Order: sequence, then structure tokens, then C-alpha cells
Amino acid sequence: MEALRAWRLEEARRRKVPAFRIFTDRVMEQLARERPEDEDALRSISGVGPQLVNRYTEVLLALIARAG
Repeated sequence: MEALRAWRLEEARRRKVPAFRIFTDRVMEQLARERPEDEDALRSISGVGPQLVNRYTEVLLALIARAG
């Protein structure tokens, strides 16, 4: 969860938007709990739409895999 939060904060700063505009806390909790391993699993998380999947799949899956 810490790695996801750090990434979200960095991405929000880069895009100059509030962190919740990247992913809400609820989505972040689901990502940490469900630990999706592929794009289909990522799409199944409520609050993760097609644009977010297209934009963030690679980085999210890598972060989750590294978190072990």
C-alpha cells in the first residue's frame, strides 16, 4: 500500500491534480487487497475505468508485483 500511495502522490504532482483524481483511497485499498496480476483483473476493480487501465496498467502491475 505504501508503494501505491507514494506512486499516486508522485503522479498527482506530475499531473498537477489532487491525488484522489488519480485513484480514490477506496480504489487504492482494493488494489492492495486484490493484488491484480493482469489487465483483466485490474479492469474488474470498481472505480478503475478504461482510461485508467490504458494509462496505468504497466506501472500498477509492476508496483504490485514488486510489493510481493
